[in-house]
Amino acid sequence: MEQIPFGSTATDMKLDVISEYLTQYKRVMHGAQAKQRRNGWRVWDTMYIDAFAGTGGRPLKKEDIENQDKLLETDESIEEFKVGSALRALTGKQSFDHYIFIEEKRKKLNELRERVSDHALAERCVFVQGDSNQKLVELCENTSWRDRRAVVFLDPFGNSVAWDTVEKIAQTRAIDLWYLFPSGNGVFRQISNLGRVTPESAKSLDRLFGTPDWRNEFVAEEVREGLFGHTVELVKAVTPESATDFMIKRMRSVFAGGVLDHTLPLGDLRHGYPLYSLIFAWANDGKRAGEIASGIAKSIIESRREKSGWLF
Repeated sequence: MEQIPFGSTATDMKLDVISEYLTQYKRVMHGAQAKQRRNGWRVWDTMYIDAFAGTGGRPLKKEDIENQDKLLETDESIEEFKVGSALRALTGKQSFDHYIFIEEKRKKLNELRERVSDHALAERCVFVQGDSNQKLVELCENTSWRDRRAVVFLDPFGNSVAWDTVEKIAQTRAIDLWYLFPSGNGVFRQISNLGRVTPESAKSLDRLFGTPDWRNEFVAEEVREGLFGHTVELVKAVTPESATDFMIKRMRSVFAGGVLDHTLPLGDLRHGYPLYSLIFAWANDGKRAGEIASGIAKSIIESRREKSGWLF
């Protein structure tokens, strides 16, 4: 079965952010590794971990190809496949020492493996089939982080990322994390305007945040006067922005390095609210490491916030 076209300009913006960060991260780490070798110090290994790797990209929609055709001289130069995060990570002058691609669906992972098979960095790539949360937790627990540094990209479908996974990443003290948090799609949409949450949605949000405390902030009581006195009713109090702020607060409780205040809201403006927020956090509590990582991430996000179309 052919892959169904998907994605949008928001998808492209998300990928551009990740690609730019990886480029600058590799440049900084290559400089650090060179210094370590010159001084006879222990040299870090670097890793890129894509926990929801998919097939490595997406086919373009028909209208995208037609629009592209208008800008090109020949049909042969039309790109019908949009490169995703996994394949983008393999590009550039510098490289990671190891690439780990995790994907639950075997067929998708095999397709990605095939696309990478003839790449110059293929021997550095490891393909892991299974539940992304479970495999990522195992990786965090079984890796000696004393000699490793890594970037993890979490690009889940809906509320797929469990809080326990985020916590394990933080405990490594060695990972920079980019998390496409489903602020609108996975949180805002789960609560009705009357403040009602289905048992299934409540369970999903408990797992996402690792606490039931979201109920105190996302649902409020409103006093209304009527003919027979006043009544207290539940109302929806959450927005994609407040959901993002709550997740940042949760992440700050476990990331010894920090979590960036600046996030990138993403989603089609026609929805009226962003579906996702791209969040950056760093587990390394070293002052200099944090300044470099957060400085790069903040600059990249700020350069794209206006282009995203969302004002907050």
